Amino acid sequence: MCYRLLGVGVAVLLLGCGKKTPGREDVASRPLTIYVPCGMELPFMAAEKAFEAANPGTDVAIVLDNANILVKRIMDKGEYADLIVSPGTVEVDKLVAKERVRADDIKHFARYELTLFAPRANPGNVKTMADLTNPEVKVISIAEPEENSVGRYTRQALQKAGLWDKIKDKTEFTEHPITAYKHVAREKAQASFAYRSCPLKTAPDKLEYSKIRILEKVPFNTYGPAYACIAPLLSSQNRTLADKFVSYLLSKAGQDLLKSKDVPALTALRLFVPCGMMGPFFNVRSLFERENPEITLDLIFDRADALTDRITKEGDAPDVHFSIGKIETDLLVQAGKVAPDAPKPFGTFELALCAHVSRLGTVGCVKDLTKPEVKSILLTPPENSSVGFYAKSALEKLGLWEQVSPKITYLPTIKDCYKEVSAGRTDASFAYVGCPIPCDPEKAEYSKVKPVEVLAKDTYGGAVTYASVLKGSEFPEAAGKVVAFLKRKDVLEMLSRVGLKPVE
Repeated sequence: MCYRLLGVGVAVLLLGCGKKTPGREDVASRPLTIYVPCGMELPFMAAEKAFEAANPGTDVAIVLDNANILVKRIMDKGEYADLIVSPGTVEVDKLVAKERVRADDIKHFARYELTLFAPRANPGNVKTMADLTNPEVKVISIAEPEENSVGRYTRQALQKAGLWDKIKDKTEFTEHPITAYKHVAREKAQASFAYRSCPLKTAPDKLEYSKIRILEKVPFNTYGPAYACIAPLLSSQNRTLADKFVSYLLSKAGQDLLKSKDVPALTALRLFVPCGMMGPFFNVRSLFERENPEITLDLIFDRADALTDRITKEGDAPDVHFSIGKIETDLLVQAGKVAPDAPKPFGTFELALCAHVSRLGTVGCVKDLTKPEVKSILLTPPENSSVGFYAKSALEKLGLWEQVSPKITYLPTIKDCYKEVSAGRTDASFAYVGCPIPCDPEKAEYSKVKPVEVLAKDTYGGAVTYASVLKGSEFPEAAGKVVAFLKRKDVLEMLSRVGLKPVE
């Protein structure tokens, strides 16, 4: 039997609440099949109806069971699903480990708030987590941390508070969170932990809510984050439709629907980031999400030119775009994708002339590019690449453009140019210091490329980077928070790893 709740949460997952799933021989005839923890039944049933209404002819099938049992049904019984929903990372990570789900495909759509609760009479005299050490507290009931996300986050919070070793001897582990809840409601245990929104707010009659009391909100920074997530199975035969359903769930319409069902909805922003900035942006994301638990950031990395094309030519619609210079930003403004006043500078790069180590005797500075023995110079196109634009500007400012332009060959991307320099197939090129010079020092070929001269900023105006909120963003206020976040000193220090410096 499955409790029908208005909210989302691991704490209501019950044994035996699943619907029978057809065998693998029926895969070809199946609709979009979504495995959903039964505590999430009502919001996902509502999402199913809304999605089918918006996509006539589409058939969605919701399969309900306990979260950890759904995982076992896929891993051990070979059952088929297009999407799986998880009330935290513990359950879905098991599928990642068994290569049934790609980690990069997991999307967060809600963030739970963990709470401490006790029987209404509170025989353990518990007010805060520290009181769990009271002698009156004989049993603390917790869902098994290795199988359940709410149990894992509970253990993390208790460890962070320095309490785990003090109370673990009187901790009772249950197979499912609902069992821990019932033990407290029936005074078989003096305390437990659950998500605030479910079941503590969503099913007071069925879960005997009147018999328990919430005592304390567990600080967000002591566990998790407790993200509810959704991911396509690698075996899905409806991947396009599965991705479409995920996009709906993360859209404003989907998030509004979740909120209407007491789901602690999460604003999910898509960020387009040039791949040269990849390393520090993972740290930036972690810090931002810790400080803004209602927002999650999906980082999409690609070449600077490819990101621009995806927006202007392919109709892709991120919430925030990061550029490596003015040219990429101007192209978005010209295409009407970004308002003229939207781009905000957040850093500058230094432009450098670079050469293969075998050419250092010939190419020691920019003026050496005029030497007759220098025959090949590579640039990215100045009309759509900031690096190429700044390099041409510097050569013009130095009065060298007319002499060296016949030697220049244009390649589509900085990576293309850098690869040719690394292979010793050209005499020189230009790149940002740190992006990609020195790039990844562990890659042997990069050690063959050296910056021979860092150009003065007044020769090209400074390579300013911009962050822009797209006109089509469904969450412009949240996207604006990300842009403003980049101006902080600690964030700029993270970005300095790729050579980015503060805007003067």
